Amino acid sequence: RASDALALTGPNARISAEASENNGRAGDIIITGPLVTVADGATIEASNRDAGKGGNINFRNLQALTLRNGQIIATTQTGQAGNIDITASEQVRLQDGSTLSVATTESEGTDDTAELETSSRLSRSRNGDANVPTAGSLVIESDRLDVESDSAILVQSPNGQAGSIDFTSRLIQLNHGTINAATTQNSRANSDSAAINISDFELLLLENDSFISA
Repeated sequence: RASDALALTGPNARISAEASENNGRAGDIIITGPLVTVADGATIEASNRDAGKGGNINFRNLQALTLRNGQIIATTQTGQAGNIDITASEQVRLQDGSTLSVATTESEGTDDTAELETSSRLSRSRNGDANVPTAGSLVIESDRLDVESDSAILVQSPNGQAGSIDFTSRLIQLNHGTINAATTQNSRANSDSAAINISDFELLLLENDSFISA
């Protein structure tokens, strides 16, 4: 809990919850406080490497969340990743190549490093099949959502099934920004797979090669 403000700055600034054992369960990350900043290579991550369940990342009772070349990610390699849920009364803002991403990732050989997008992204995955990793939900509720300067909000599963992105915001503005949900799996069992849902907006503005796709 941050009574005033929480600022993570620099590549060594990190909050993480990881399950590395087979069928392990990572803990949740819950951040409560008015102002949260993730900047200059800092990361908030929940992940699992095997067929277990990753933890959730929850931001509660925020006034504003700012990512400035930072990333918030939830990932899995073969299991079920957690959700990312953000509630902010004023603004969620991504700048300077930041990423909000929920994703399945692949490992090569003994390399345990999850392969993510080069810009910051925020990702989550869940496993609906014992052999198929599945990306789940990324939910943002805020008065304003800004995605700028090569930043992105992603739900992706190159080797499994992707989940959904859900926004409830009055104003959504993308300026050199991306919102993308993508999967390679047949999603007949889940009609919400790789879906983007936008509710209650008054203005949706896309500028300078920005795009939203699913």
